[in-house]
Amino acid sequence: MLELMSTKHYKSILSAFVNHELSKGEQQEVAEHLMQCADCRNEHDRIKLGATFAGKMSQSDAPFGVWN
Repeated sequence: MLELMSTKHYKSILSAFVNHELSKGEQQEVAEHLMQCADCRNEHDRIKLGATFAGKMSQSDAPFGVWN
């Protein structure tokens, strides 16, 4: 299981949770915690919103000479 299991909050791994990078058991444990913890749930919502915005951005090359 997670090395953070003994701590009260999961803020440091919420990005991995949002991106489905945790094991199935870890995902479940964090999901259960989020149902009980408004503080972590608020942080989760901010991360998820940022990921949604980032996913909608288009990629483009930097203009010539921008790095000079």
